[in-house]
Amino acid sequence: MVPNRGIKIRFIAEKNLRQARFYIYHMHRIQRPFVPEDATLSILREFWTKRFELEKEGIKADVTKEDIKPLKKDGDVRKTLEDLDKLLMNKLGVGGSPLAHVTRKEVALPENVPDEGDPGQGLPTLQEELVRRTRHNGPHWDANKQAVWNIVRADTHGGPGWN
Repeated sequence: MVPNRGIKIRFIAEKNLRQARFYIYHMHRIQRPFVPEDATLSILREFWTKRFELEKEGIKADVTKEDIKPLKKDGDVRKTLEDLDKLLMNKLGVGGSPLAHVTRKEVALPENVPDEGDPGQGLPTLQEELVRRTRHNGPHWDANKQAVWNIVRADTHGGPGWN
């Protein structure tokens, strides 16, 4: 018996469908409404390309990252926090957003914060938009929050737990 593989489509059509699926996922992830008219082939390709650029930067940061030095004395707090911010900005969590979204100052979307506006989709950079707008709920949020706590416990205190 040969399994039914469904309808055959060309590679280009499959790639376009994958790009559309990613774009819809991305709009959900950053809490923006999906408007079908905005999903042109050029926009789909742009976000698809940016996705891989962001992943490549995250992999490069994982390979070259220097671990945060354990916190030994009070004077090291500022340096440790700066190192932690850099690490979280460059390390991608579940779902592809930088882990820095877990520790952002404002949970509310920019358009809901007084004296702050929404600069627009993908602005100022895709990475900054992901940090500013990634959801703080759902399974990705739970996994990313746990990942940040694991980094804080292991790196800033010299090992697991609070030494």
